[in-house]
Amino acid sequence: METKGEQLGSTNINRREALSRCLLGTAGCLVSCSPLNILAAKSTFISKQNEIDILGAFMETIVPGLDVNHPGLTAVFYDKYYRFTKFRKILVNDIINQTRKLFSVNSFETLQREGREKIVQHVLNVGGIMKKVYSGAIYLTQITAYAGLYNRNYSSPIIDFKAEYSFEPTSYPNYKDFLGDNQTIDGNYS
Repeated sequence: METKGEQLGSTNINRREALSRCLLGTAGCLVSCSPLNILAAKSTFISKQNEIDILGAFMETIVPGLDVNHPGLTAVFYDKYYRFTKFRKILVNDIINQTRKLFSVNSFETLQREGREKIVQHVLNVGGIMKKVYSGAIYLTQITAYAGLYNRNYSSPIIDFKAEYSFEPTSYPNYKDFLGDNQTIDGNYS
């Protein structure tokens, strides 16, 4: 006569093996169901040039007046020094999805400024994990624009800052503004 376990076709496993199978199954579910993995799975293929155009339009939306044709404009999103590089494709895919959802068009970069602002504001208002991704991208955009990170001489034209420092005491055109007043008769500065 067959036992109940033999009728169901089960095999006998020890406690250690059962726990390891449960642990692996649980870990697999947790990793595969994380929000960013779900978003990454929905990603579509985008050419690098299209990605650069979308990121440039995003940056120009955040900081109006940026030169979208500047060769180093989107370099911050590709710089391995910053941890955001692994979220770049997720950001671009979400921008495309939000553009399709809100405006029924495929190109974020051709939208007027108001439309692009509406997309970014919508994601920030909804919240969730994408709010964190967009917030990180906004922060990097502001750093790039106002600090002149990828400009050849670290100047920032958006705030009219010309970084003309060249490690010489008189490298600025108005260097006398930075020096102290003459305090002695022979011209020594105090």
